[in-house]
Amino acid sequence: MKASPHRAAEPVALVDRGGGVFQVHSELSFSTVPELWRQSQGLFSRPDLPRIELDLSQVRFADSAGLALLVAWVRWARTHGKEIHFTQVPQALSALVEAAGLKALLQSGV
Repeated sequence: MKASPHRAAEPVALVDRGGGVFQVHSELSFSTVPELWRQSQGLFSRPDLPRIELDLSQVRFADSAGLALLVAWVRWARTHGKEIHFTQVPQALSALVEAAGLKALLQSGV
């Protein structure tokens, strides 16, 4: 999950797959987190979504900002009375979460 410093910026997208399932099509990095947060506010706020599932299978790189975004999403969900779950978590991101002592974050969601 390493990023090349010379590659072109990857598009940032949080794709609504329906039924409360969203797929992250982006890095989870300092450069993408603000846009992902902005997109999530509109998508996750719908009252007909009591449960949010974030599919991370398309995440190719993550840094500490990406980890902070996962924590922010969990806190947002708790504040708004919604369940949140992360699926298809890349191994390198899982390792980052574990190293930060936040393993329960990906296991329970809320």
